[in-house]
Amino acid sequence: MEPHAGGKDADLREGAHRFGDGNTAGRGLSIQVYHPRTMLAQQLVNGLMLGGAYALVAIGYTLIFGVLNLLHLAHGEVFMVGAYVGLTLALAGFPPWATLGGAMLAAAVLGVLVERVAFRPVRQRGSHVTPLMTTIAVGLILQHCRGEDLRRRAGGVPGALRVGGASRWGR
Repeated sequence: MEPHAGGKDADLREGAHRFGDGNTAGRGLSIQVYHPRTMLAQQLVNGLMLGGAYALVAIGYTLIFGVLNLLHLAHGEVFMVGAYVGLTLALAGFPPWATLGGAMLAAAVLGVLVERVAFRPVRQRGSHVTPLMTTIAVGLILQHCRGEDLRRRAGGVPGALRVGGASRWGR
């Protein structure tokens, strides 16, 4: 095998080199060899990013549990609705500040609506199981509503996984 960059006598200890049959560049059929320090640095960055995502989820659950005294399992679905509103606004051509503001506003309005309609009536019942079941139900309802919206569209989801006649969205 010959390296794509660096010639025949390229030193594998310096940077990343790609190997293949010479015709595989850009088609995902190449093998990359990285220097161990480069790999370590990349894995440290990956670990910090994943840890940061876990920390944000944990802070969200802790904040909501501290304020509502209720484990809000539909937290991710409220975030999902905000993300879809942001995507819709971005695809409609709104500037980034309006997209971000619209997504945050949509998630906030949905969060207040869910608290008033679903959580407030059952919180006073004394049991911790009823509000927990309510949060699961709200999550399932939000997931189902978004799935039905995607199924109604003629094109489905761009880049959806399709194997034969089946896809992830039931088409």
